Amino acid sequence: MTCPAPLIGEILLEAGLVTQDDIKEALKEQRETGALLGEILRRRGLVTSQQVWKAWVTQLARKYQVLGKLEAPTAVRRLAFGDLAEHYRAVPLMLEDVTVILIKTLSDMPIIEDLDVFYEAQKLVVATTSPRLLAHLRKAYPRAHPALCCRCSRPICHPLDRITIGEDNKPIFICRDCYDKLSKISGVFRKEETHQEEPS
Repeated sequence: MTCPAPLIGEILLEAGLVTQDDIKEALKEQRETGALLGEILRRRGLVTSQQVWKAWVTQLARKYQVLGKLEAPTAVRRLAFGDLAEHYRAVPLMLEDVTVILIKTLSDMPIIEDLDVFYEAQKLVVATTSPRLLAHLRKAYPRAHPALCCRCSRPICHPLDRITIGEDNKPIFICRDCYDKLSKISGVFRKEETHQEEPS
């Protein structure tokens, strides 16, 4: 059974960055204003933008997420991309020596140039959700690297391809075919383990 993804507040609490009282006060404000909890805690000076963004990314680490359904709230995009978040809906996945983003629409492709110009991204890895987007990426932005499946090294370019975050806080992608194969294998292993545990 998959554990539910932890809430941002729980992650920040576990990291020792906020207290239970901080969370209660922020939740009260959230009910009144509808603002995101992480944004409230950041505005109050309890956590930094980077800490809120990392907590959001940590939520991805509990299970593989389907790329076609993965969205980042505007506040999270703003923490990662600054003013660019107002123009693009690309999902920030890693912003360190290597920048990793998810692009789901053609209109978000220009963020690649903007990240180069404004943020001087050293290496940019891009996951997409369609072969058409991948083809455009390769043609128009040859400096950007397509995200690759961790099993077969095929480019990630389908809405059913998946992502999780590894223990080193780096994204791990897996294509839908490899994910399906692994799911079938793990199902077989579970049946074998159950069968072995049964008394004869």
